[in-house]
Amino acid sequence: MVLTNAITDIVYKVSDEFINKINVSNWYDLEIKLKEQEKIYQSPAGSPANVGFSASVLGLKVAIQGTLGNDDLAEEYSKKIVNYELFDDIKRTNGKSGVCYTFITPDGERHFKAALNDAPKFELSHNFFVPKIFHTSVYEVESNPVKVLEHIANLKSKGVKVSLDLADHRICKKLKHHVLQILELTDILFTSSQEYHVLYNGVPSGNISQEVLCMKMGAHGSCILHRDGNRIVIRPVKAKLVNTNGAGDNYAAGFLYSYLKGFNLETCGVIASDVAARVCAQVSSCLDK
Repeated sequence: MVLTNAITDIVYKVSDEFINKINVSNWYDLEIKLKEQEKIYQSPAGSPANVGFSASVLGLKVAIQGTLGNDDLAEEYSKKIVNYELFDDIKRTNGKSGVCYTFITPDGERHFKAALNDAPKFELSHNFFVPKIFHTSVYEVESNPVKVLEHIANLKSKGVKVSLDLADHRICKKLKHHVLQILELTDILFTSSQEYHVLYNGVPSGNISQEVLCMKMGAHGSCILHRDGNRIVIRPVKAKLVNTNGAGDNYAAGFLYSYLKGFNLETCGVIASDVAARVCAQVSSCLDK
């Protein structure tokens, strides 16, 4: 099961000059300038949603929680949920669905400007079944820290394993207290060194509090640590870089798929890296159905 800010990615190919000059604090100014840019892709997404969509392609049964508005974006999002065969636990409102403008610069890197709208209005009071793993990210924690923490604690009490992606060092710093509370309940952690340092003022060494910690290092691969002290270095999988949008999400999808299949940690890491590399070589932020 994934809990996501159900947002739609609208992806543009832009120049470095565009990024340097754009006024992302002014929505009107942004939308005017975007009319002059090349839109290359539009698709329902959100970090945990990307994990869920790709995990479903790999063969897992996945449920998705979140909130959509009452608009064309919501209709397209619902169609993708059906197409990817996810169990739909999405709340609908009469408002606007979330959107994220994604800008891809010539070096393949990504830059974002999001309007969450009704996406953070989670309804988490009901569960139709108890999943084996619950996955979310700090983006959703930021949306509603108290409600998300309560939801995770409830699932944890039912024996559900909790997977968390730290995703953004700025949110980790802003919500350090809440994130540390959730980390006490987390079994599988996805993080970068920067995100980890913000929370723990260092790098993981010796035993860790989670069962498994996946340290993502971009082009340098990853390192997987187990609670028993085992440390495994995973070399990166080479790919022709189109953009890095969704790379970390798909690493998580590959890892969680492999973990649930009972593979050893090294195999989990290799498959995770392969899935991430495949997505880096395409425009879409998840595996194609």
